[in-house]
Amino acid sequence: MAEQKWAVGILGATGQVGKEVHSLLSERKFPYSSVKLFASSESEGKEDDDGNVIQVARGTAYEGLDLLFAAVPAKVAGEQIPQALERNVRVIDFSTAGHRNEDISLIVPEVNSELCEETESRWVASPAGPVTGLSMVLDALRSVAIPTHVTVTVFLSASRQGRGGIEELASQTIGLLNQSEFPTSVFPVRLAFNMIPMVGNSEGAGADSDYEKVLAAQLKSILEEDELDVEVTSVFVPVFTGIACDLRVTFEEDASEADLRSALAGYDGIGVLDSPDTNLYPTFTDVPETNEVWAGRIRSKTSKICSLWISYDNVRKGSALNGVQIAEAWIAADND
Repeated sequence: MAEQKWAVGILGATGQVGKEVHSLLSERKFPYSSVKLFASSESEGKEDDDGNVIQVARGTAYEGLDLLFAAVPAKVAGEQIPQALERNVRVIDFSTAGHRNEDISLIVPEVNSELCEETESRWVASPAGPVTGLSMVLDALRSVAIPTHVTVTVFLSASRQGRGGIEELASQTIGLLNQSEFPTSVFPVRLAFNMIPMVGNSEGAGADSDYEKVLAAQLKSILEEDELDVEVTSVFVPVFTGIACDLRVTFEEDASEADLRSALAGYDGIGVLDSPDTNLYPTFTDVPETNEVWAGRIRSKTSKICSLWISYDNVRKGSALNGVQIAEAWIAADND
């Protein structure tokens, strides 16, 4: 029997995640018959690097598609995704547009790919970039012992704010080095040679930001661990791309460091770089364009507490690759 070919659309094709999805479809030999690229009216008629013409995002353009990757802000996704669903198109959403809808599953294929087979919804979502790696790491660790409390500091690069964030960090850096003016509009304060200890809006002193709340809720949802105590602090750092997290995990029972290391090393999609005496640990400069979540600085504080550091490519592994893997899992479920 001939392999089914999918007519694919990418909404937000000119953005970082949309471009990476397009690249991965070819790289991973995804079975597509065609790929249509959608963006705002400002990009209509333009061509990408491969000569593909950008179409404006509108409902009628989704006719004939089998699958749509929606890599756009939540407001745009909330307007466009229903139009695709009306045309019987499956949607993989990278925004938060559907996160309050219990019928829309959050999926990290290494953790809960079975939802691709179980869900009847044609709309599924990829979580926020930090949650992709965190859920995989905690899923690996819980094969040894059940986590009861997780404290995590998430270090986010400028690329979390898209191309505008990268350009502003570059401009600020050049401006400061040349003792000239620098722009500050994408970030609340200057990011160059600085760190910003909160991402998202907050209700005031003593409150988590809305982004930190989303990360905690998504992590518990994907792991199906409602009782897990999750404490998140989010920080912008003056790095162009990548993501890193510092974790402290408390377990219900004793867990040996050797067993935790083995669980991480044996988990699909996780790589271990951990030899501090030779300066081997995952840094922001190690992870661009790699497919793994990299773990290092693994330390047992007590028999029930472990600390570790993880880092990975936020655009690729944190978002685009996770979405393509969801599509692959959907195909596998259809073929079973």
